[in-house]
Amino acid sequence: MDTDIDRTISTTLRAARLHRFGTRRMTRAHLSLQRRPSLCAALSAAAGEIARALGTQLSTEVTISTRCLDTAFRPDAQLSADAALLVLDLDACGGWAVLEIERPVLGAALDRLAGTPTRSTPIARLTRIEESAFGFLALVALKAARANEKVETLFAPRLRAVNPSRSEAKETIDGRVPHVGVLLSIRIGTVEGEARLFVPARVLQNAVQAEPHEPFHEIAPEILAATLTLRTFMGRSVLDANDLQSLRPGDCVLFDELRLEEGRLCGAGRLSCAGFDLFGDFSAAGFTFTRALVRTFPQESSMNEPQPNHDAPALPVDVEIELTRLRLTPGSYTHIR
Repeated sequence: MDTDIDRTISTTLRAARLHRFGTRRMTRAHLSLQRRPSLCAALSAAAGEIARALGTQLSTEVTISTRCLDTAFRPDAQLSADAALLVLDLDACGGWAVLEIERPVLGAALDRLAGTPTRSTPIARLTRIEESAFGFLALVALKAARANEKVETLFAPRLRAVNPSRSEAKETIDGRVPHVGVLLSIRIGTVEGEARLFVPARVLQNAVQAEPHEPFHEIAPEILAATLTLRTFMGRSVLDANDLQSLRPGDCVLFDELRLEEGRLCGAGRLSCAGFDLFGDFSAAGFTFTRALVRTFPQESSMNEPQPNHDAPALPVDVEIELTRLRLTPGSYTHIR
């Protein structure tokens, strides 16, 4: 009989697999906002107006700061499962927006509104009266935001849904398209938290592109001090397989579009790095840039080339080459011979 009372039962835990984020991808909306710093400052001023309106309603100090996140989001995969949601209609530009807010900071706002002490644990699920209070605070914030001329003219936000589930929110919006994310750092009394506002990139770009853009006055010193490793390509020559195999040391190959000026090679060429190519002309004065070709990094890992199996029988393979495509009306078929 087994009398070992010191034996313990061990539990095997499986480590969660980390998802690869890949490279950050910006949208044209990010560039449109970057070229309009005055517009961004005017839109950010709406956060201060919202904070003052909520502070008056909650009888406490409220601060809100904003920061545009430098990557694109897709809400269908990146909406938080633990946050409370608001869905907004943007009537002025014909789009939508989704706001997700952390439950601790939302709980602090609801407790201040109810006049009760701030609870130590976050809200697991909102009651119907708490959802109504959440909607009331959202309307207070929207009224203050729409008092901002730029917000009203460009977006005209309107409350559409309060605290929907993730599935309900995904049915309301198209979460597959790229969105621009705005991070809101919120402080209510002594409680700090964050919220994220997602706006479709194309909707945001269409809304702000009519505003005048400003030239860049200053470039960050970190960007000016950055260095890139570039490879230089000049000249071009076409060799068939026989010529390539017959090349020997000392043979001469004539390259097109090259010339010698003051002991330097000049002519058409390109500078190449991992992300882009710069095309232009090399001269005694340097490189004159004419156009650029941007290349994105692949998000998928390289596929392993299958090893040939010599034991398997050789199977015939039919190969077809599509030369062109024609569009014919049904009546033209009768004239084909």
